[in-house]
Amino acid sequence: MLVMVQAEVADRLAAAPGDAAYGAPSVKLQWFMKVSRGANIPRPVFIPVPNVDSGLVFGQRVTPIQTSVSQAQIFRVIDAAFNQRRKMLRSALGAIAGGSAAAEKALIAAGIDPTLRGEMLNIDQYVRLAEALN
Repeated sequence: MLVMVQAEVADRLAAAPGDAAYGAPSVKLQWFMKVSRGANIPRPVFIPVPNVDSGLVFGQRVTPIQTSVSQAQIFRVIDAAFNQRRKMLRSALGAIAGGSAAAEKALIAAGIDPTLRGEMLNIDQYVRLAEALN
C-alpha cells in the first residue's frame, strides 16, 4: 500500500522506536503492516500550491502476531504507555496494572527494562507486555 499524506504525518507513521516522532500511531500501525517512509513531494507539483509538505508512506501487510491477548488489550497498553509519554513505563502503566509495583513486575516478566519509556518499545515488546499484564 502506498499513501500520500502531510509530511509530518508520514514521519509519525513511519517513525521507529526512539525517534522523536514515534508515538502510539506508529506502534499501532506496526500491528498491521511493516511501514517505511518514502520521498517528500514538493509543494509546487500541486495546483493550487498547498501550505504543507507531503510525503509518501509505504505499508506492507504482515501476518498477525500470534498472541493470547486481543488487539484491544494490546492497544490499551500502548495508549497507557504514551498517555504519559515522559514517564518511565513502570509509572505510566500503573493505572492499568494496579500500581507501579505490579507494572514493574509485568515489565520484568516480559523482559523489558522498567525504566524505559514507551517510545523505546516496538510492537513485539508491547505484545509481550500485554500478555504479562493479562
